[in-house]
Amino acid sequence: MTFNGPEQADYGNLLPLNRRFLELLGNEKSLRRSLFELPETLRERLRNLRRTEIDRLADAPFLLVSFREHDDAHWDRILADPAGPGLFAEPPSASLQLVTAAALGWAWHLAQQNPFALRLMSGAPLSWCEQIAELSNFELLDAYRHSGGAPAIRFAHRQELWRLLLGPGVSRRREVRRAAQFSALHTILSNPVERGAWLRAASRVRAPGLRVADENDPQD
Repeated sequence: MTFNGPEQADYGNLLPLNRRFLELLGNEKSLRRSLFELPETLRERLRNLRRTEIDRLADAPFLLVSFREHDDAHWDRILADPAGPGLFAEPPSASLQLVTAAALGWAWHLAQQNPFALRLMSGAPLSWCEQIAELSNFELLDAYRHSGGAPAIRFAHRQELWRLLLGPGVSRRREVRRAAQFSALHTILSNPVERGAWLRAASRVRAPGLRVADENDPQD
C-alpha cells in the first residue's frame, strides 16, 4: 500500500501551532494542569523555556498539542453531549481558544485530505482520524468548545520522551536536535495499539518540510 507523506505546508503550519502552545504553557491554568504527570523538574523546565529553546522545540516534526486522541470514551462524550460543560466552567482565554481552534482545524484538514500524514505527525489512532473526518470543521470546533475541554501536552506520561526533548531536543547543535526529535517521534508512533504496517511505512516517508533548526540559529 502506498502512503502519501506530509507536504511542506503541513509542517509549515505545524511550527506556529507548537510555538504558541509552548508560549502559553506557563500562563494558562488548564495547560499547567496537563503537566501534572511530569516530575516537577520537567514541569519547571517546560514553563521556563528560553525563546530560542521554544523555537527549537516548536520545530519538532510532530504536534505537541494533544486532544486525548486515544481516549475513545472522552471523544464519545464530546460529540454526544451538546449541552456544554455547565454554567460555572472556567472559560479559556482568547489565546488558548485560538490555539485550540487552529490545532483542531489543522488536524481536521489532514483527516480529510491525508489521514496517514495526520497519524504520522501526531500519533493519533485511525479511529479518531475517521471520527473527526465525518464532521464538518464547524461541527468539530463547536462540539469541542461546548465540551469545556482543553488541550494538553502530548505524552506527558512518558518522562523519558520529555527528558529527551528538553535536553538534546533543544540543543544548539542542529544534528543533535534532529536526532533527538526523530527519536521522540518514533516513541510516539510506537504506541502498542497502533504499531504495525503503517509505522513501517512511516519510516520510509521523508519529511520535506522538516527544518528542525535554521543553520543560523543563535548560539545562546
